[in-house]
Amino acid sequence: MNDQKQEFRLGEAFFQNFRRVTLTRTLPLMLLAGAAGFFMARTGSDLPAGLAMATGGAMLLMIAYSMRRSYRQQTERWRGFRVLLSAEGLRRSQPGLADVFLHADQIRRVVEHPGRSLTVHGPTPAQVIAIPATIEGFQQIRQILETWCPVEVGTSGSLARQAPALSSVATLAAMVTVYRSANAAVVTVLGVALIGVLGWAFFALRRNPNLDAKTKRSVWFVLLPMFAVAVRVWSLWAG
Repeated sequence: MNDQKQEFRLGEAFFQNFRRVTLTRTLPLMLLAGAAGFFMARTGSDLPAGLAMATGGAMLLMIAYSMRRSYRQQTERWRGFRVLLSAEGLRRSQPGLADVFLHADQIRRVVEHPGRSLTVHGPTPAQVIAIPATIEGFQQIRQILETWCPVEVGTSGSLARQAPALSSVATLAAMVTVYRSANAAVVTVLGVALIGVLGWAFFALRRNPNLDAKTKRSVWFVLLPMFAVAVRVWSLWAG
């Protein structure tokens, strides 16, 4: 490869897929989470049915509005996504994120998830570059990376693609069970598992170099359901 830098940006196929995933997965999951939260808060409440329905509807509308605003912001950030390749190495640039640069001899692993992305790992967990498969010139990027480090093939099955959505639904189901069940043993087992999963997610998201500062700040809200679950477990045993 010569010394000339090559710049790659996301193609329109990325934004079509991003829109589809937002409408068919992310938005339904957020609405389901809001409905589950309202259901748990409503349990045992003396709030009149009409007022409860109005409150729940308003909450779901707020979630939908927030998702719409977040979708626009994320779309603008992704439109600024760039991958720059040179003889020296690989750089990822995106608005709202610090640039990540990996010198060619710093690359430790390159993992391809067919049809989804390339993940380039540097010497530390913070030095990771994820390259969507819908970027323009994807095969060219892959070929160049392969001259620096062997490309491993990761998971590509439908189960792997559905894993985030399935885990989210399982987490919501566990949360509802924790609040609805009066069985202290069931609540304790699920509660401890939830706290462990949410704690892991908190640290993983906070350390993810591909998330902007605003998103990382919002991750602190994960501590609220962790605290609520801990209080629920304690109240059953204390009562």
